[in-house]
Formats: sequence, C-alpha cells, structure tokens
Amino acid sequence: MKGKQEILQGGLWKLMLKLSLPGILGMLMVSLNALVDAIYVSQLVGNVAFAGVSLSMPLFTLSAAVTSMLSSGASALYSRAIGEENVLLANRLFANLTLLVVLASLILALAGIWLGGPALIFLGADQAMLQYGKPFFQLAMAGGISSMMGLCSSALIRAEGNVRFAMKITAIAVILNILINPVLIKTFHLGVQGSAMATIISMGIYTFLNLRYFYLGKGYLNLKQRWALNPPLMLRILQTGLPSFLMQINGFFRQFILFKLVSAYSTTAIQLSAFTAIYRLFSFSAIPVFGMLQAFSPLIGINLGAGKKERVRKAVGIFRTGAVALLLVLALPGFLFPRTLLSLLLPGVELPDNLIFYFRTVLLALPLMPFASTSIVFLQVSRNSKTASKLTFSRELFIFVPVIFCLTHFMGYAGIYYGLLLENFLYMLLVYLVTSKIMNKELAL
Repeated sequence: MKGKQEILQGGLWKLMLKLSLPGILGMLMVSLNALVDAIYVSQLVGNVAFAGVSLSMPLFTLSAAVTSMLSSGASALYSRAIGEENVLLANRLFANLTLLVVLASLILALAGIWLGGPALIFLGADQAMLQYGKPFFQLAMAGGISSMMGLCSSALIRAEGNVRFAMKITAIAVILNILINPVLIKTFHLGVQGSAMATIISMGIYTFLNLRYFYLGKGYLNLKQRWALNPPLMLRILQTGLPSFLMQINGFFRQFILFKLVSAYSTTAIQLSAFTAIYRLFSFSAIPVFGMLQAFSPLIGINLGAGKKERVRKAVGIFRTGAVALLLVLALPGFLFPRTLLSLLLPGVELPDNLIFYFRTVLLALPLMPFASTSIVFLQVSRNSKTASKLTFSRELFIFVPVIFCLTHFMGYAGIYYGLLLENFLYMLLVYLVTSKIMNKELAL
C-alpha cells in the first residue's frame, strides 16, 4: 500500500496538511448534508413541516452515537492492524463490523417506528407538527442502515490514510441528496417522506461506492475470504468506540442543560437568541478539528502498530500545534468583527456590549479543544479505550454540571459563558495530564 508507506515514512507536517484538508472538507460536507433536508422541507413543504422535521432532529442522536461508536472503534483497530500487517484481523474486523451494523440498524429501525410518535409528543409536537415529523423520522430510521454502513465503511477507508478518496465519495452523496430531494418532494409529491427517501437513496449509493472500493481490491481488506462471527472482536469494537458514543450522548445532554439554563436566566428575548447564535457559530468553528482527527487517527494507529513510537510522539505534537493554530485563525474574525458574524444569524438585532464580550469569552475555549480531542483519539488507538470512556463520561457529571450550575447560581446569565470556558479548560487539563502519563508509558523507547 502506497498510502501506508507514506504514513510510515513521509514528512509529518506535509502529511498533516495533505490528510487534514480533505478530512475538514468532508466534515463540512457532512454538516451541509444535515441541513439539506431541513432547507428543502421548509421551502417546498412549509413552515409547519419544517417545525415537525426540526423537532425530530434530537431523536437522531442515538443513531448518530451508535454509528460513531462502531465507525471509530473499528477504524482505530483497523489502522493498528495495518501497521502490524495483521491482514487476518483486518478482514475479521470488516465482517464483524458489518454484522454489528445490521444488528444495530435493525434495533434502531424498530425502535424508531414504534416509539417515534410518542417521542415527538414528549418533545412538544402538536398534531400539525406530528403529521410531518412522525413519517419523516420513521422512514429515516427504517432506512438508517444505508447511512450507518456508509459512514462505517468510509471510516475504514480513512483509517487506511485514504482521506481524499473518502471525501470524494462524501461529495457525491451530498450532491445526490441535493439533487434528489426537490424531485421526490415536489415532482413526485412525496412531501417530507420524499426528503427522507432522498437521504436513504443518496446514502445507499454512498455505501455502494465505499464497498466497491474494497471489492475492487483497492484497500487493505480481502472481502473474498470467508466471513466468521467473532463475539470477542465485536466486543473490542464496541469497547474501543465507546468514548465516541459517550461524546455524542454527552453533547445532547449538554445542549439540553445549556438551553434550559438560558431559558431560566435570560431576562430578554435577545439574550436567548444571542446564545443560540453564539453556540451555533462556536460549534461550526469546531468542525475543522474533527476533520483533522480523521487524518490524525490513521497516522497514529498505523505508526503505533508498526512500532514507530518516536514518530507517534512527534505526530501528536505536530497535530496539536496545527489544530491550535487553525482554531486561532478561525477564532480571529470573532474577536475582530463579532457584530458582523453574529448579524449573519441575527440580522437587524442590535446586540449590547456585554453579549459581544460573552461571545469573545466562549471563543477562548476553541484553542483548548485539540489537546483533549487528540488525547482521546490516542487513547482509543493505543488500546486505552476504557480510560478514554471514563474521561468522557466523567466530563459532564463531574466537571460540566457542577461548574455550569455553580457559576449560573452566583453570576446568572453571564455564568453560562464563563462556565463553558472554565469547564473546557478543566476538562482539557484533566485529559492532557492523564494522557501524558499514559503516553510516556506507551511510547517509552
């Protein structure tokens, strides 16, 4: 494999740039794809349909978390197997990952069909919103295997270091979704179900193209070998990917707590709208980090599997430096032109100076993120996923909740922003110290 040799021997700064750019573009396209359904439903079906579909979005968190667990767990083990030249393990990984995807998607599909309506009612949907949100969610969950298998197979391609190819296939899926959506919604008069079907079809083609890559022998796998069920390996995939699952669930929990606190401590409608805009801009600015992690994971895994410990240590430092530098650049417009950026989401709203200050305060947390995120990925790849799971689980319970509730109690609305900055710093410090100790042990020459 040419890509493997480059990862093992190529210049680390050059590799970071070469692999990270398609990873970042791929993540941006995935984020765009998530908006396509909502935009078309809003424009072609109506505001009530948009409200119903939007209300169903939090319900996809569990599906996204399971997909993240399977894809990250399998890809971490896969990149390590490539470095160790363990072809047998790589082949078994794909077979057992596929079985897990089929099982998980079936369970989630049944749960979505049976519980979709009650869940939407619990979230506050009225009858008008329910008639749109329920069929959209049920159909999307029923066809969820296309998304789950596509994203998991794409993760394996990225784990080989072929991030550019994975980005190209992602682009094809996004473009197909953009083109098919209006046809099914308007031309075939399928409404919100047409939008869900467009995603299923585009992700089905996405899955086909990813699997075709392996069947044509372009990857490290040999899919023509006999498949065999291996429960211990399936358990390893789940254990390795558990930190990613917890991060997804924690994100949902975090948003729920934050917006409840904002509602409780906001004294004006502007404060509520401003937090929503600030949170969206912050989340969007963080996307490039996850794109860089797509490059970071195979680079660490393959080199670690090959026993190149000093190269791994250097790669960790280089990726952290590069990610921090990138986030500082992305945060700069927010520091220099905060009103201009916020006006994109809040047109015509005159924001007071204190909200501008809070926006800048939250942006200070951006450069802290790479220290924690790269550490968690290192722990997953280096077979320390239990430690990674403990760290991600403890973040919300022992850091986020105490900090955010304590500061809002004493500082009110302002405590939300100061709490986010302090919580990010404390979590970064904890993860960095724990990982540094493990790294010194794992990478001892």
